[in-house]
Order: sequence, then C-alpha cells, then structure tokens
Amino acid sequence: MPLPKHSQPRRARIVLGPVAEQQTETFTVDEAVAVERALAALAIAPGLGEVRPDGLCDYRDDGGARVLYFVTVLHMIVIVAYLEA
Repeated sequence: MPLPKHSQPRRARIVLGPVAEQQTETFTVDEAVAVERALAALAIAPGLGEVRPDGLCDYRDDGGARVLYFVTVLHMIVIVAYLEA
C-alpha cells in the first residue's frame, strides 16, 4: 500500500552550477551513475556532507563520487559547484 502524500519525505531540488554542468559532459557511464547516486542521496538528506571552512559542503560516497555544494537556508535547494567521479 503506497504511503499518503503527506508522509513521503520532501526532497531538495538539485541545481548544477555552470562548472558542474560542464563536468557532466566528460563522465563515462559508470562515473555518471556514481554521481547520480550521490546527488540522489543529497536530495533526500542535504546535510550529509561535511562543511568546509569556505562554507561549501563536501560529500563523498562509497561509489567514488565527490560533490561540493551548498544548500539554501530551508534545505530545499542544493546548488552543486563541483563534481568528481
């Protein structure tokens, strides 16, 4: 039985910055899958990454992907500055 709409977790919207968008063009299929998994995890829980001194969050997942990002105040939008796979 599906959960009612009001009980489903709210996901943050993922927005790629210009540099991150350019980086996606060079990924292999495996790298793209790893980055997509990392972005999906951040959409569910934007606070997963460690906050760096410059204010960006740094998230690394087990699949080898790294995402540098910042989150808006209400945790509704994750703005990705840099991707690595």
